[in-house]
Amino acid sequence: MADHEILSQYIERYNRMFADESPKNMREEIDGIKLIINQKVVDHFAYEEEHIFPGLLQAIPSKEVSDAVSILRKEHVSLLKQAKRLNEMLSNQNPDGNCTGELRKAMLDFLANLERHAAKENELFPSLM
Repeated sequence: MADHEILSQYIERYNRMFADESPKNMREEIDGIKLIINQKVVDHFAYEEEHIFPGLLQAIPSKEVSDAVSILRKEHVSLLKQAKRLNEMLSNQNPDGNCTGELRKAMLDFLANLERHAAKENELFPSLM
């Protein structure tokens, strides 16, 4: 859950940044955004997949938990695909550092999906512990 609080801070920061129709000077932010995606998000998902989900399934072997974990795993796959696409877009960012509309939309979509996913986990995990 502490990871979710940290990710929530990043989500809030980047939502504010990308709320602008054409965020300027993205060049200095790109490495930080890529780092968050590649380390915080990817590592967090890997930890859940390797430790949290198997622990839940073993501790509470029920259809409800199995179904919930299955949904969360599918969301991880979808979010990781979005993250890969964002990384590619960020790597090919305009030399002037201005954000394209396509990148802005992709980032806002990713952040919204990540936020919904985290909220779902926040609701599910405490209720199963």
